[in-house]
Formats: sequence, C-alpha cells, structure tokens
Amino acid sequence: MQSTLAIATAITFLDAIAIHRANPRIYDLPRTSRKREAEPAGVIRTWDPQGLLAGGAPIDEFDKEIASLVAQIPRIHSAVYASHAVSRIFSSSFEAESLPMEVCSEVGKRLFAALSEQGLID
Repeated sequence: MQSTLAIATAITFLDAIAIHRANPRIYDLPRTSRKREAEPAGVIRTWDPQGLLAGGAPIDEFDKEIASLVAQIPRIHSAVYASHAVSRIFSSSFEAESLPMEVCSEVGKRLFAALSEQGLID
C-alpha cells in the first residue's frame, strides 16, 4: 500500500484521476496532495487570464498550466515568486507578451495567500 501511495503522490493530479478511473482503489492520495491541487486550480480558474472560461471553454482548459504550477509549489516562498511562476507558465502557453510579470502580480499574491492559508508552503 505504501508503494502505491508513493507512486500516486508523485504523479500529477490529472494522471491520478486517470488511474482512479481505471482502478479506484489506487486513488488514495493524502489530504494535503488534494489541497495542493485544489488551491492553484481555484485561483487560476477564478482569474481566467484570457477570459476563456467566461467565453465557454471547458473547465479543464487550464489543467496543464495548473499542473505546472503545482509542481512549482515547493519553490514558492513569496508572492513575487508565485507571480513569476504564473507569468512564466502562462506566457509559455499563450503569447509571451500578453502575461508579463506585472499582469500576473495580483494573481501571484492570491495564489501565495491561498497556499499559505492552507499550510502548503513554509
């Protein structure tokens, strides 16, 4: 059971969902792993940087970017770094000029606050 848990914890959230659908017993992620996924997802979907969700895009539109942000959580130690991470990740997915650091500053602050509030970062 511990090796299954370690494997499930190490893979991305989206992979864990696919595994769960194939074998529901494997999906035994600790509560902190689920929170780690939920916090960035909520912040990013509320932000909706390009207005895609408001325009009718599917709710999973930003899942790739959210997964990349989740991987950055251990390195986020300030709102500034959170803003840089958001800017870097979303600039690589969209036009680089459309999401500079200044545009991502507010969402970076919200992301850092949400992660801190949930005890997911030091």
